[in-house]
Amino acid sequence: MAILIPSTPPCSKSIVDLLVQLLESALMDLVSLGLLSEEKIHSFNLPLYHPTLAEMEALVKRNGHFNIERMNPLVRLPPRGI
Repeated sequence: MAILIPSTPPCSKSIVDLLVQLLESALMDLVSLGLLSEEKIHSFNLPLYHPTLAEMEALVKRNGHFNIERMNPLVRLPPRGI
């Protein structure tokens, strides 16, 4: 399992916007293929919380079902138009 967490809070708004746009596009593709109803899309809720790396580490240890094998910072995307 891979979990993507911004390495420096707060996460860049443009990166969050890009990820939300990609998710929206994928969900609308599922609607156009008849695999998902528009009603389900409109009821979809995506709460966001950005834990620090230390918080994430503590959560994983407290859960006890997972190990952290490696934590690498994400590479930041360059601004659009470059």
